[in-house]
Amino acid sequence: MRLIVVSPATKKYAKEFIYDELHIVEEPPKKYILKLEDLYKDVLAIGGGSVIDTAKILCKGRIVAIPTTYSGASGTSHAVYWDGNEKRNIKCKEPITIVDDKYSKDLPKEVEAASKVDCMCHIIESLLSPKANDESDEQVKKAVEFIRKGDWLSGSIHAGSAIEITGTNLVHGLSYGLTTKYNLPHGVALAHILSLSKKYKKVEELL
Repeated sequence: MRLIVVSPATKKYAKEFIYDELHIVEEPPKKYILKLEDLYKDVLAIGGGSVIDTAKILCKGRIVAIPTTYSGASGTSHAVYWDGNEKRNIKCKEPITIVDDKYSKDLPKEVEAASKVDCMCHIIESLLSPKANDESDEQVKKAVEFIRKGDWLSGSIHAGSAIEITGTNLVHGLSYGLTTKYNLPHGVALAHILSLSKKYKKVEELL
């Protein structure tokens, strides 16, 4: 059975594909979704981080992701979900990614801005991570090269690949409390924390 996972904004694209079931994601995954873990063998995700993370949790076979934001979720082999006020990770398969900016052309400006902040945080946190190595730094460099050309989608995938190696750290960790207490979108919460890391020399050298 083929499942397509979309958001309300990307539901319109589902008609371009053949599927058996449609799942609409209106909020980040919650703990209860684990009851449906590995339920589907073939999943297509069209959307941002919450959509792609949901697809990862639901799928036990092939996952194809068409990202519409710059979360980099399709570049990692884990998904995040909320357990009450705590954000948790679960190991999943890394999706096959299709980069096509036609699916992100209608992205609202505020969502686009917040998503770019998320991408930049992945880059900066990877650079500052004690787990950083030559491979993660190379992924960061590729991400920055694409971003400088205006290709945020490709850049975000490489930023996700960097985070796959190093994981996120302080910036993301501090942002979750802001999201929980003030109901701030993920990227907006990150923006409040981001400036704290700009003073580090390694960030300045590579960015």
